[in-house]
Amino acid sequence: MTFARWTRHLPTASGWVIVLGLLLLPALVPEHAAAYQGAGFDAGSKHDVYRALGINGSFGRWNTTVKLVYDPDGAPAQFTISKMQGLILQAAAQWEQVCGIKFQLVATDANAPDDAGLPPNQQDGLVRIFWAKSDGFAGLAGPDFGNYDQNLGYYPYYDGDLKLNDDPSAWHNDLDMVSTLAHEYGHLIGLGHSENPFSIMYANPYNNLNYPREDDISAAQVLYGVGPNAVDPVAGVNEWRYPMPPVAPASVTEYLFKANQLPSPAAFLSLQSAASTAINAITDATVDGQYVRLNSGGIGNFSNNTAINLKATLVVIDPDGYLWSKVDWPLTCSARTACGGASVAFARTEVLKSYPGTWKILVVDEAAGTLLLTQNLKVATVASFNAAPVAMVSAVQGATPARVTITIAATDIEKQNITVIWHLPGKPVDRNGDGLLDTELSEPLGINGSVVQTVDFSVAGVYTMFVDLRDSGTRYDGSAAGSSGAGEGFSNLLRLSLNLPLAGANGGLTVLAQHNAGDPGNLPVLRTVAAAQSYQSTSTAGATTAGFLMGASKDSGLSTATSFKSGTSILVGGTVQARTADLNKAAGIYVVIKAVLGGQESWLFRDSKGAYRPWSLNINDLQPALLTSNLQSSAVVEVYKGVVGAGTFQVFVGYKLDSSTALHYSSVPLQLNVTN
Repeated sequence: MTFARWTRHLPTASGWVIVLGLLLLPALVPEHAAAYQGAGFDAGSKHDVYRALGINGSFGRWNTTVKLVYDPDGAPAQFTISKMQGLILQAAAQWEQVCGIKFQLVATDANAPDDAGLPPNQQDGLVRIFWAKSDGFAGLAGPDFGNYDQNLGYYPYYDGDLKLNDDPSAWHNDLDMVSTLAHEYGHLIGLGHSENPFSIMYANPYNNLNYPREDDISAAQVLYGVGPNAVDPVAGVNEWRYPMPPVAPASVTEYLFKANQLPSPAAFLSLQSAASTAINAITDATVDGQYVRLNSGGIGNFSNNTAINLKATLVVIDPDGYLWSKVDWPLTCSARTACGGASVAFARTEVLKSYPGTWKILVVDEAAGTLLLTQNLKVATVASFNAAPVAMVSAVQGATPARVTITIAATDIEKQNITVIWHLPGKPVDRNGDGLLDTELSEPLGINGSVVQTVDFSVAGVYTMFVDLRDSGTRYDGSAAGSSGAGEGFSNLLRLSLNLPLAGANGGLTVLAQHNAGDPGNLPVLRTVAAAQSYQSTSTAGATTAGFLMGASKDSGLSTATSFKSGTSILVGGTVQARTADLNKAAGIYVVIKAVLGGQESWLFRDSKGAYRPWSLNINDLQPALLTSNLQSSAVVEVYKGVVGAGTFQVFVGYKLDSSTALHYSSVPLQLNVTN
C-alpha cells in the first residue's frame, strides 16, 4: 500500500524583489511566507486530551528508525555531496529534538534503487532522497505502508521517498533546503498539511517556516512520544529563536538608512501599490496580493569621507522570534556620495495577515555581529480555522486482567458531526457487521456524545493504541483558494497507553494528544476588550471585594458585543481586579465556561496550556489558566480567540492565592449568544 505523495511548493519567483536605485543590490532572492496559530474552545480532559490538527488522512507511523539513502545524481552544483549530507541531517535533527523519532543516513549511493510502489518484501526499507524534474514543487515526499500488524492495529510505515527539484534556480540558500527537508520529513513521519497556519506543515499558502512549531511538535509527540528532550510544544525550542545582536556603533550607522542630499528619505516600509507611502501595520482591510517592501532610504552623504562597503544581511523575524528568512544585502556607496532608492519586497500581504503580531525586519552586519537597522511591522488581524472536537477518555477493567472497556466522550463546539476511528490491536474481525474484516473501526458520534469499545488483549501487559476523531467541517483538501490539494489532516489524534490490569478506576491509562495553546493576543487590544463590563463577584469563603471585567469583540477591540453570528472570529478577554490585601502574592487565575450546544450543557475550564477541558464541577478538579508569583491589580487573561459556533456561552473568571483556599470569582458571568 503506497501513501500519497505530499508536496511543498517552490517559493514564488518574485518573492524577494529588489528595486534598484543608486545602490546596486542582488536581482532576485527567495520569498518566505509565514503563518499564525489560532485557538478555539478546544478542550481535553484530566488525561491530557487536547486539540489536534495536521495528522495525515490515513493513520500510520514508523516503529523503527527512519533510514535514509541519498542519491546525488542530478544535484545542482551548489549542493555538493558533503553539504547535502549535512543539510539532510540538520533537518532530521529538528524532529529528533522534539519527539521520539530517529533518522539515520545510512548511505550516499548514486545507484540507490527506486522501489516506490513495490510490495514491502521487495522494498529495501530505505527512504530514497533524490533529484528530479518538478512541476513547481521544491519537494515531494511520502512514506509507504508495510503489511498490517495485528499487534499494533495499523499498517506501519516501512519505506518511502523524497524528491527534490533539480532546477538550480529553485534554491537560493541552505535555509531554503533545510526548510523544505524539514517539511517533507514531516510528511514522512505521518503528518499531512496542517489546517493550522502556524505550522511548518501548513500549505495554504506554503509558509516556508524553518522549524516545527507547536502544532507540529504536538502531533509528532502523539505519534512518537515526547523524546529524550521532553520539549514543551507551547514553549518550543528556545535555541531556535533568533538572537538579537547588539546595535552597531553610531560611527557605523551614521550614513546608513537616513535622509541624505539626493534627497532620500529615511528607511521605511511600504506596499508595492504605494511605494512612497510608509506603513506600520497590516490589517484585515489591507489588499491581498501585494508585497511589503523595506525601502533602504539614504545611504552615504556628500560629507562622508569614507566609502560604504558592508556585506549586510536582511533578516526577517516572525512574531514568535523565529528566523523566517534572510538574504545577503550588500550596502555600497562611494565616499562623498549620496546613494539610495533601493527596496526589497520580502512578503505578500495575505501571508502576513495569517500571522498576527509584530514582525521584525532587521539589517545585520553578520561579520561584526551587530544590528544596523530595525523596522517593526504590526499585523493587526484575527486568524482562525476549524476547531477540533473536544475529547475525554476513561477506561474500566473487564472480567479479566487483559480485558478493558474504553469510553470516549466528545463534543464539537461548531456543532459539526464527529466520527471516531479506532485503530484496535488484534486480529481483524467484522466489527461493524458489514461482512468484511476491519483493520479499523469507524463510529459516528454526532455533535456531542460518546462511543464505547471493549478490547481483549489476551494477556496483561502494557499496550498502546491510537484513536482519531474527525469532524464534518471543511477539510484541508485544496478547495480553498490558494490551498494545496496534496492532502488533508484529521482533527484529533489520541494515543492511549494501557497498563493492564488497571490499578483502580482509570489507573494505568494515560492519554496523549496533540493540542494548540492559542496566542496570548495583543495585550493592549486584550485589555480594551476585557474592560468592557464589570461583573458581580463572590468567593468560596463568602463576599469578596475583588472585581472582574469581561468582554468580547469581533473587530480587535474597536467595539464589544455579546451577540454574534455563528462562524464569526471573536476575541474574549477577562480582567481580575485583586483585593488590595492579595496584591504581589503568588496566585492562580482561573477561567470557566458553561457551554450549551443543541440543548446539551457542558462545563469547561481553561488549563495552563490554553486548552479547554471538561470540568466535573468539583472545585478540587479545577486548574488555573495562568500562574503568577506577583498578582497585579489588573491581571488580564485571554479567554478565547477564534471562530465560534452556535450556542450559549457563560464565561466566569477568578483567582486563588497559593496561600489560601478561597477562590474569588465572578458570580454573574459574561453571557455570549451565538446564532446561526
